[in-house]
Amino acid sequence: MAYKLFLSILFILLIEFKLCASPTLLGDDGFINTPSAKVLKDRKANIGIAYLPGKSSLIYTGTDNLVYSLFFGFLPRTEVGLVYNQIFTGKRDRDNPYLSTSFFDRSVHVKFQFLEESNFIPALSIGGRDIFSNSVLNPRDNIVITSHQQAFYIVIGKEIFNTKLNLGYSYAPDLPIGVTSNKAYSYVNRSFRMNGIFFAIQSPKIFNTSFILEYDSKNINYGIDLEAIQNFNIKLSMVNLVNFNIRINWNPNL
Repeated sequence: MAYKLFLSILFILLIEFKLCASPTLLGDDGFINTPSAKVLKDRKANIGIAYLPGKSSLIYTGTDNLVYSLFFGFLPRTEVGLVYNQIFTGKRDRDNPYLSTSFFDRSVHVKFQFLEESNFIPALSIGGRDIFSNSVLNPRDNIVITSHQQAFYIVIGKEIFNTKLNLGYSYAPDLPIGVTSNKAYSYVNRSFRMNGIFFAIQSPKIFNTSFILEYDSKNINYGIDLEAIQNFNIKLSMVNLVNFNIRINWNPNL
């Protein structure tokens, strides 16, 4: 009798877990580095943190960083997110005196879905990452403190036999909007930004676990997406096939 009760509860939880969103390392709805054509539903939110060790860091300096993100679905077909990236530089951030060994870098991400997925029509979205990029170089210390991902993209996606397929194209300016220093050019281009064709595939769920393979316009990445408990998501990934990352995400209702 006890095992039947356990199996019944597990079955119910498995159904509920399917409602959990799966964000990228940066927090927008997607895969590992690449966004999906889906957006957060109205009155939904994503709150998460990702740990990126030096070799997987979004910035060229190769220092560890933590990505804190808060995304909202408070408008129809629209997803807006705030991302804070804590970069462990070993130096004090003059703008935030309480940070003695790291810098905070802020960015805003937006995605709008033109077409919702139906039986015969794929989802279609456009979006921008780090749309107000303007602090690539700290002029006082001449230290690169950016994790800026500025890129603008279009992506289509379709779920076929419970397998998610996404294909997109992204454009990343040589110098992000708001940046005028040519000295920042090499810094920006050595940091990760989607620029070109990208695609991703995510397998059907087996016991709340699915597998991801993607090309982010520069690297081939793979990962495991685990819906551990209701409204919580854990994503383990290998960027460029060798560099390990982890993200923990919570999806509350608003």
